[in-house]
Formats: sequence, C-alpha cells, structure tokens
Amino acid sequence: MSTTDTTPGEGEQGTERMPVAFGVTIDGDAEAHYFPGDDGGQRIMYESDRANGYELSGPLSWMNSAGISFDPDGDAVHLSVSTGDPRGAFTMTLRRIPDGDHPNAGRVIMHAPHPDDSTPHESLREIHPGTYMVGG
Repeated sequence: MSTTDTTPGEGEQGTERMPVAFGVTIDGDAEAHYFPGDDGGQRIMYESDRANGYELSGPLSWMNSAGISFDPDGDAVHLSVSTGDPRGAFTMTLRRIPDGDHPNAGRVIMHAPHPDDSTPHESLREIHPGTYMVGG
C-alpha cells in the first residue's frame, strides 16, 4: 500500500487546514480517495475495478467499493460497502442523539443492515445475532 498527499488547502487565518485530497493505492488496484463532501463533511472512498465491470479474483475481489462519510451536520459517521449492484451498498451509521429533552440525549446509536430491511442491497441470512450470510 502506498499513499500520496496533496498540498493542504489555503485555510483562512484561525482555521484548521485540511488536506484537499488524499489517495491510497491498495496492492496495485484502484485508489482510495479522501475529499471534502458537498455537505461540508468529508468522505473516503475506495472503488475496485470490479465496480467498472472487470472480473477479478483474489483478496477483496468480492467488493465493488467501500466508503466512509463524516457528517458534521448530522453528528454521524456512515460506513458503506458495495458487494452486489455497484449502484448500492450496505450502510452502517453511527450517530449521536442531539442534546435536549430526549432520554438518550448525548448517547451514540448504531443503525446496521439486517434481513428485514425494506430496501436491502443484497439478501441477508442470519447465522447468529449480528452475523449474516450475504446473498444467501
């Protein structure tokens, strides 16, 4: 694995400087990229050549893409992994319940894919609580 950093952006005085982009090459395959999101958050994305229609074999050949999104407005982090149709993905979200009158205010909750999802990326079969067979 190799990494390449780009030049940090021109931050305003008194603000933290963030990298504009970040690339990682994994075993000579496609690159993962860091970039600022349109919503003010950040995203890291890895897309395999499988997502572009190539037949692959070996480690990670079952995966189309994986991404991590950081959502400061929603106080959440989203992890997405595509294994089937490259236009979709399984997404797990961790978010903090906002301060206020809610009994769990300030606590972190996790939303994860499960077999009863109304719009599944692929079918899931429970092996035991929290562990699922994908596509079967």
